[in-house]
Amino acid sequence: MDKNENINLPTKVTITLDLDKLYNELKENGWKPDRVAKYYKHYILKHISKEDTILGPDESVRYLIDLLTTISSRHFLSMIEPGPGKDALIKRVIYEYEK
Repeated sequence: MDKNENINLPTKVTITLDLDKLYNELKENGWKPDRVAKYYKHYILKHISKEDTILGPDESVRYLIDLLTTISSRHFLSMIEPGPGKDALIKRVIYEYEK
């Protein structure tokens, strides 16, 4: 991706989470939750309801990057509603990662 390309962030991205299903599915696939993972689960439970939006300040983006690299980006991204918001989020994550 061109570093000079403008990335227009949407004001919100809709994410639908079934936390129990995600957590159990990851554990079944050999993922061993450690203290960090339990913290993320707690963070998600605290900040995201069944349907919510979590894009805005850089802090949110950094949290998303941490989440994507800590849990499973494939599972997480599959829960984001398709559309320009999802595309922009993926671009932003790649951009932040390549910095």
